[in-house]
Amino acid sequence: MTKSNLKPIFVTGTGTDVGKTYVTAMLCKFASDYLKGQKGEVCPWQETPSFVRLVGYYKAAISGANSIAQSDAGYVNSFASLGQKDEDLTSYLYEEAVSPHLAQKHSGGEPISFDKIMQSFYKVYDTSKLTVLEGSGGVYCPLRWDDELYTYAAACCADSAMAQESSAALDALKSSKYFNKLNLQRFTILDLMRIVKEEVGVKVVIVADAALGVINNTLTTVTSLTQAGFDTKDMFIILNNFIASNPMYEDNKKMVETMTSVKVIATVAKGDSELKFDSSSCQALFEH
Repeated sequence: MTKSNLKPIFVTGTGTDVGKTYVTAMLCKFASDYLKGQKGEVCPWQETPSFVRLVGYYKAAISGANSIAQSDAGYVNSFASLGQKDEDLTSYLYEEAVSPHLAQKHSGGEPISFDKIMQSFYKVYDTSKLTVLEGSGGVYCPLRWDDELYTYAAACCADSAMAQESSAALDALKSSKYFNKLNLQRFTILDLMRIVKEEVGVKVVIVADAALGVINNTLTTVTSLTQAGFDTKDMFIILNNFIASNPMYEDNKKMVETMTSVKVIATVAKGDSELKFDSSSCQALFEH
């Protein structure tokens, strides 16, 4: 992390369809206004030649869209007025609305490459004051999950040509700097989060639907992150579809904070178009 970069914010969800993209768009808009000095911020951004933008967005793989402009990434880019080029918003786009690993298999396209994902991430990170990453589904969503591992195929394949091909593919994987850090043929959103944390640091925003089940779903996500080496002080929770003054929703909020030791920094009601953070949450999110 360079001296003037802020730690990236990785937005993950407790599962699919919890409003992660909707919240991410509002977060990017808030962060942009905050860093411009329009939200009473305490750390105004000083323009430097190394940064192209205040806030940059990146999502490794997107499913269920015909074009980037019509995808989650396109929505965030437009809503928050980020002005990024479509090709910088994501590395992989699939029309089928299934997990990225399955969408790739069905499409017959190139296997998802962790190196390509990280190269794309750094392209945004190196040119942005703050980078906001969005995950797919929950933390265990598979980005790539090969049915056969090259090591097994190369050793056991009776067809010498296929064995040679597997061996060559394995050699290609071995050339990656991440070869000894994770299984490059089987990795998830959590693996991506872990590597970003290791290389430049990261803060995590967990988006959860505030309705019945949120306590278990959020606690499960926080526990998974903690076991993977993340500190709760770098985690923040936003509850979507929150109904203020409803006893169950208010209790859900209290119990989520109590059982996870992670602060709920914002609640979002249906139809909201902006986030509201207190000053301490702003400082925790948008300062070094």
